[in-house]
Amino acid sequence: MVGKSAKGGFFYRIKIKNPNTLKVEEKYKAGFTSKRDAREAGELLVKKILENPVGLMTLKTIVDDYISNDKVYNTSTTTAGKERIFRIYILPTFGDMPLDKITKMKVRQWMEEIQKDPKTAPRYKNDISAHFKYLFKHAETYFNLKDNPCVVLRSVKENVEVDKVGKIMSREEFEKFESCFEGSDNEQFLWKTFYNVLFNTGARRGEVQALRFTDIDYVSKTINFNKTVSGKYTGEKPKVRVPKTPSSIRTIPLDDQTFEMIKRVKDYRTELEDFDKLEFIFGRPDDRGLPFSDTTIERLKNKAIKSTGITRIRIHDFRHSHASELIGNGVNIVVVSKRLGHSSIDMTLKVYTHLMPTADKEAINFINNKRKK
Repeated sequence: MVGKSAKGGFFYRIKIKNPNTLKVEEKYKAGFTSKRDAREAGELLVKKILENPVGLMTLKTIVDDYISNDKVYNTSTTTAGKERIFRIYILPTFGDMPLDKITKMKVRQWMEEIQKDPKTAPRYKNDISAHFKYLFKHAETYFNLKDNPCVVLRSVKENVEVDKVGKIMSREEFEKFESCFEGSDNEQFLWKTFYNVLFNTGARRGEVQALRFTDIDYVSKTINFNKTVSGKYTGEKPKVRVPKTPSSIRTIPLDDQTFEMIKRVKDYRTELEDFDKLEFIFGRPDDRGLPFSDTTIERLKNKAIKSTGITRIRIHDFRHSHASELIGNGVNIVVVSKRLGHSSIDMTLKVYTHLMPTADKEAINFINNKRKK
């Protein structure tokens, strides 16, 4: 429809069904100097919509469809992590914007503002950028988006040593740490055992939380990591799932002391009337069908660190401390990589190369000694 505006000039009003959403949408624009100009502009818009219907869609529509599809292939934890990035970093700026209005310059300016935030780690900034790209790749694949503005996004160089490893707890510090848990008290001893498994196997927190008594081979003194506990969200119980990568499923030997600690826990529990070998080794005192909670793990860890005055570290740094101790004492990097459940030795080297100067020194000493003979 073309007509004359009450304020002067001409306008067009078009109703057209969006081929993507199948909803009828109205487009209106005024201010044309002639009826012909208004008609030609309206016809041009219709042509543009038919040629590129995705341009009508808002990014919020793409996000909704992407999440719906993602839930089919990923765990609820993985999808929730993506939803968080969309909700906090992407939708406030671009949610109500039609895709054809999201330009390369707007994307670049948005990302530049995110890069300025000193509180956001480089790795997480790269995650935000990657998830923005996922949305437009989704639009290209399913809705035939032709002009992708995300081609301007580049990755930020990560400082591997600072961002991935963090602080390290020495063996001496760990011995002070574990002394905070009374060995004669069964509940205290259970917590002492939990932190020992973390420190002496290099396993991830969720992997240790998910352990059952059937995951221990009491003859070969090995431990089998084959599942993990997903992060808990409000109103939900912790979920046990298989690891994301096959390499995370692994069986590794236990040191004698940690093995004996687990065995003592098992011996005590088997004496209980309601014992079930499939219950969690590190189950809650009031419900052994639920693994230790993240909040209690953090609280007791922080309490022990504060009382001993040792270096404050994250739970994940128990894993790094284990790897650092092995590498620093010359253990083969292949063995370290297998214990950690890395998908490749390259991944292990990428994270821990800076911890290997002593290995370089040993290599030179070996060559020097050979040349003296």
